Amino acid sequence: METLTDYGNGIVAIDSGYLRPRLAAIHLIESEGRAAFVDTANHSALPRALAALQARGLTKESVDYVILTHIHLDHAGAAGLMMDAFPNARLVVHPRGARHMADPAKLMAGVEAVYGKERATVLYGELRPVAPERIIEASDGTVLRLGRRELLCIDTPGHAKHHIAIVDRETAGIFTGDTFGISYREFDVDARPFIFPSTTPSQFDPVAMRNSVAYSGSSRRPSISPTTAASNSPARWPPTCCAAWMSACASPAATPTIARGSRRKRKAICWPKRARTAAGCPRMRCGRSCRWIWS
Repeated sequence: METLTDYGNGIVAIDSGYLRPRLAAIHLIESEGRAAFVDTANHSALPRALAALQARGLTKESVDYVILTHIHLDHAGAAGLMMDAFPNARLVVHPRGARHMADPAKLMAGVEAVYGKERATVLYGELRPVAPERIIEASDGTVLRLGRRELLCIDTPGHAKHHIAIVDRETAGIFTGDTFGISYREFDVDARPFIFPSTTPSQFDPVAMRNSVAYSGSSRRPSISPTTAASNSPARWPPTCCAAWMSACASPAATPTIARGSRRKRKAICWPKRARTAAGCPRMRCGRSCRWIWS
């Protein structure tokens, strides 16, 4: 099965292999021979990440950043392994998550409390600590330079308090982690994905998530994604949205089904109109590269 989806513009989605095919994606960003990964999934993703580098003519030494949208282990479980594999990389993580990457013992203990030690080991292997001097604490507004690209980190709480999204100023694309919800390919109907919020039990905040959706849309407007001298071309609009799940949409005009519920019982699912239209899109569309999604 194909594990790479090339979105163009130096952005590649990698099927991480977490649990089953086409469940969770990590992303490779490339610019002028330099590379960054957004999220790591679990230990099964490392061989696929290495294969993606090789397919692009890149080496382990080409990786400048391993960026985590948040520290839940389906997104960050292989962070330590990747940092061991990529000698020049810096780990980029929300300030609330930095100490857990330097010492992941509490993260693993929490997983073991839920799954049991044996199952937790199967899922996530050994969590490797990251040296504190290799960690960048990405507060809201942090800008990373990758070749000719600028990657803007924005604070996006809601799914978790330690969540960030990453805006690629060259393309006005955004890497959203779990902010824009979850979509399973088994629920697709006629290339239309069913998308619902990821409501973690401990830190989920529906108001904060709504605000983060709106903030993400406004943060990727072309007005803050200027033309780069190297490309000499305007930022693309509408932008690409790279969510944490592998997209199966076949047509840019496909309109996804949205989970709905009563305002009282399922308030988190009923996104307000101001959030859906914050970036100028009156409705949701989704193509193979999710060119419109909750804008």
